[in-house]
Amino acid sequence: MEIEMRFKKAVHPFTLLIWFVIFFLLFVKSNYTFVQIFYFLKRNPTLIFLSVTSILAYLSWRSQRHLTRAKHTMDFQVSFSDSETMKKAAKTFHMRLCDMTSDEIVQLSISRKPSKQHGRVVQILNAWERVAVALKHDVYEEEMLYDIYGTFLLKLCFNLGPFISHRQAANSKVFMNLSWLYLRWKTRREAEEKLEKGKGGL
Repeated sequence: MEIEMRFKKAVHPFTLLIWFVIFFLLFVKSNYTFVQIFYFLKRNPTLIFLSVTSILAYLSWRSQRHLTRAKHTMDFQVSFSDSETMKKAAKTFHMRLCDMTSDEIVQLSISRKPSKQHGRVVQILNAWERVAVALKHDVYEEEMLYDIYGTFLLKLCFNLGPFISHRQAANSKVFMNLSWLYLRWKTRREAEEKLEKGKGGL
């Protein structure tokens, strides 16, 4: 996770733009004197204006994109919290499913006559499968969702792991994105806990 985050920072579009500008300036400096560059810019003032305008437009786009993702995330939080279906599914998970053994969870997934509990499990897993897909496509703000639902999702996928695994044995694409998100957040949580332990030992 840490390596992935560093890589993302390294290939950030604005970072690439800065590096391009630096290399461009070095190239120009190696072939032209400051006087020549000054007179060139003096004869072409529009170039400076266009460059500044482009940078400001890019920064504005990045800011608007962040605000849009944040709005989508808040909309999801409200709809998830207000949904009676999700409330019932979450209640079933906390009140009953958390106390089941792995074998009982597996039996729940292979029952020929799906029970109400089976339906609730499928509903909540499908909801988070859609969230995972949205995160992959950069629709939601991941940091917000992780802060709000990180612990819940990790507990959900850990306890319902046998259910997910059994369904994936028949079809590997079932809950594929949810499994990706669980592994991603699990790795992140373990890294955070390791860091906290390291600070505590100092």
